[in-house]
Amino acid sequence: MSPCERLAQDVATQARDVWTIAEERWPLTLAALGASLTPRAAEGESLLPHLLAAHGVTPDRALFLLISPSLRRERYAQRAWARELVAGCAEPTAAFEAWMSRDDATEERIATEAARFGYRTFAADDPAELDAAMAFARRAQLSQPPTP
Repeated sequence: MSPCERLAQDVATQARDVWTIAEERWPLTLAALGASLTPRAAEGESLLPHLLAAHGVTPDRALFLLISPSLRRERYAQRAWARELVAGCAEPTAAFEAWMSRDDATEERIATEAARFGYRTFAADDPAELDAAMAFARRAQLSQPPTP
């Protein structure tokens, strides 16, 4: 299925698929992290709360960075690759909004699940907050796992 076909699906289906794919990729993500789950900064759905909890990661060892819907849209709209991805769709604006809505729904589920397992979250609604959080992660020498 092409990206445009995926983005034409209803948001609930897209969000469910993102979650399922992250679960299916978990063994690959875990292998990329190595034997121990030392502190990491990961973007997106690589490290879902229930997967970390099942692997014994305690709440003091994880923080989920959440991005507000408006900031997500602002940042993605600035990325050339994101604009190029939806440019080939029959309705680029609708495809972009579907993508952002899918990510909104996925992030809401991550926030709910993080709270259920006692993990902390940090919600960035301002570009400066997001930049500061990412700079902190870099200074703390946290690394992103490679994308499986």
